[in-house]
Amino acid sequence: MSQKFDIEGMTCEGCSRVVTSAIDGVTGTRNVDVSLADEEATVEGDADAEDIEDAIAEVGYKATKKE
Repeated sequence: MSQKFDIEGMTCEGCSRVVTSAIDGVTGTRNVDVSLADEEATVEGDADAEDIEDAIAEVGYKATKKE
């Protein structure tokens, strides 16, 4: 299953690496692609969207799942 999230607050490649690492730490994620230019993340796997949003919030960014 693929999920997309809008991410607010990323300003550099370091930000996207931090967000990628946070998402990678969520159980059930398999493939993570964070786009700084598009301010979004695409996540493969069966992880709960709320868990992904919470992990991103813990590192200082706001994430909203795209429907």
